[in-house]
Amino acid sequence: MEVFYDNDDAGLKEAALWVSDNWNNDALWDEFLSLGPFTHTEVNVEEIVGYMRSCPNNIEVQHFTPTTQRDKKKYKKTVAYVTSGSPFKVFYHTKFLNRTVSQKVDTIVHEFVHLVDLFCDGSGSWDYGHERFLGGSRLKSAPYMIGRAAGRVHNGGRKRGLGRQILYCGTEEV
Repeated sequence: MEVFYDNDDAGLKEAALWVSDNWNNDALWDEFLSLGPFTHTEVNVEEIVGYMRSCPNNIEVQHFTPTTQRDKKKYKKTVAYVTSGSPFKVFYHTKFLNRTVSQKVDTIVHEFVHLVDLFCDGSGSWDYGHERFLGGSRLKSAPYMIGRAAGRVHNGGRKRGLGRQILYCGTEEV
């Protein structure tokens, strides 16, 4: 898998390059396989990681900036989202470009898990996502745990700088 990002944020460029360069790194996949069980799904970690590893698609990261008051409120805590109407695109909120590179790695991989869920596992539906406002239980969902694991590997195994995810990485259906 390769992550394409053609914009001006150096940290997001670095995160996209790191994910692309490390996607075949066995240490990253071992970290993913060590996770689980996940909340909000019956699908186990081995299945999800298998779908991720076999998904042939690359992803493109684009910026989004809410412009209307309604959208500013709706996306207030949304770091990034994916949508069924734009396969293999991750929309990254410009408000959160100040995050660390490890946090951006976390977000890219988190959103990739959603894309795999919808487009690569054969079901055509959301099977291992998370609810938007369920508090701490969503933090043990596949997208959050796998994303955080990628961020930790990028960060040399350290959790510092990743912290507890209090922001929302969302999925939207068009």
